Amino acid sequence: MKDSDNNQENTGSSNNSYTAIWNYNARVDKQYNYFGKPSSHKIVDGEVEEVSVVEVTDDVPQEKAASTNKVENEELFKFIHPSIPDEEAWSVHQEIKNLVKRNGIQVICDYLKQLKKEKKILLPQSPAIAYAELVRMGMPTTEGFAEKTFYKYYMK
Repeated sequence: MKDSDNNQENTGSSNNSYTAIWNYNARVDKQYNYFGKPSSHKIVDGEVEEVSVVEVTDDVPQEKAASTNKVENEELFKFIHPSIPDEEAWSVHQEIKNLVKRNGIQVICDYLKQLKKEKKILLPQSPAIAYAELVRMGMPTTEGFAEKTFYKYYMK
């Protein structure tokens, strides 16, 4: 007997049809059939029940994709320029948030100056206020990120 004949006997199907493989142990929203489509059946107490499944698509418009980046309870960076639209303001907010988490004081201050020249942010005269806002955004307060070091590089 050929291997293809063995496969037919094991699956109980002919060469022209496919047998779907179901993952019944997964949650309903994680069940996928053999073809990668969401399953519309679930086994409950040994019985197969039909379940309504909503397919999730990645066809999100660019505007809505940017708005989903903002966190529900997160407050926008306080020094965003008022003339900037909301979507761009949230992208600047995210840039600053990533900046303060990954870079040193000198790089942070240089980037803030660049954003000020591009009229994306307004910087306060008082470095204490700016330091407090950057700490709120996620800047560490460990050695090398002290207020004294920040004052040294801010607006110079």
